[in-house]
Amino acid sequence: MELNEIRERLDRMDAALVDVLAERQRLVHEVARSKAGGGGKLRDLHREEDVLTRVVERSRDAGLDPFFMTRLFREIMGQSVRTQEASLGPGSHSIGAPIRVGYQGTEGAYSDLAARRHFGPGGAATGTRQAFTIDNAWSEMW
Repeated sequence: MELNEIRERLDRMDAALVDVLAERQRLVHEVARSKAGGGGKLRDLHREEDVLTRVVERSRDAGLDPFFMTRLFREIMGQSVRTQEASLGPGSHSIGAPIRVGYQGTEGAYSDLAARRHFGPGGAATGTRQAFTIDNAWSEMW
């Protein structure tokens, strides 16, 4: 098989991956709707570990690097949690209270992006607050 043919097959495979992830995202929205109706907490850590265990087993059987696949699925599941959190709104955390996060810098700076990446996409709705100094960050949170 020639290089161009291989690349075309890879392009089709990439498109299929995007389609599968889009379908997964639609299912995540259904999960959020179910949880909004009293069907469960935002996170189910036992289920997440079960999913990762199955991923590791299947990746080994398929000849894939289990470490890479675990990292990939942690990212996918993290996006699922962020999507559900955005759908369910502030205060939907499994601990029952919204997380408040302060960061130093301007909107779009590394600390803002890190806060959003690790604590949710909702900005002020999930409790992120912008501050220009460490002292301001502390006072903004309290």
